[in-house]
Amino acid sequence: MEKIFSFLPRTFWPLWSIFMVITWALNGLQNIIFFGLGDLTWYLSLERASYAPPGGVIGLVWALLFALMNIGLAYEYLRTSKLSLMTLKILRLYLIYFLFLPLYMGFQSVWLGLAWVILSLFFTWQLLFFFWQEKNENGWYFFPSGLWLLFALYLSYNAAILNAPL
Repeated sequence: MEKIFSFLPRTFWPLWSIFMVITWALNGLQNIIFFGLGDLTWYLSLERASYAPPGGVIGLVWALLFALMNIGLAYEYLRTSKLSLMTLKILRLYLIYFLFLPLYMGFQSVWLGLAWVILSLFFTWQLLFFFWQEKNENGWYFFPSGLWLLFALYLSYNAAILNAPL
C-alpha cells in the first residue's frame, strides 16, 4: 500500500485529513441545523421530478465530491506552499457551495435555489478554466463537481417550474 501512494509528499495525508474534517463537519452541521432542527414542512411539500434522487443520495454525492476537491485543494496548497490565488479561488468556491443550504432553506425559495446553483456552476467552471489556463492538473479533482452541478441545475430548474411558476 505504501508503494501505491509513494508519489505523495508526506504532508499530503495530514493536510487532506484536516480539510476533510473541516468540510464534512461544516456540511454535517448545516444538515443538522436545516434538516434536523429546522422546519421541514416547506421542503417536504415541494414537488419533485420523478428522476430526482432521494435526499440521502445528494448528501452522499456531495461528501464524495468534497473528498475529491479536498485532494485538489491539498495538492494546490502543497504545490505553492502558501495561500496562493488559486487556493483562495478554491476556498471561495467552497463558501459558495456552503451558502446554498442556508439560503435555500432559510428563504424557502426554489428560484433563489436555482439562482444559487447557476452561480455555483459559473464559479466551478470558471475555476476549471483557470486550472486549464495554468495547465494545472488539479482541476481534474473539481471536474466531477462541475458535472454534478449541471445535473443540479436541471433538478433545480424543474423544482422551480413545478413549485413556483412565474
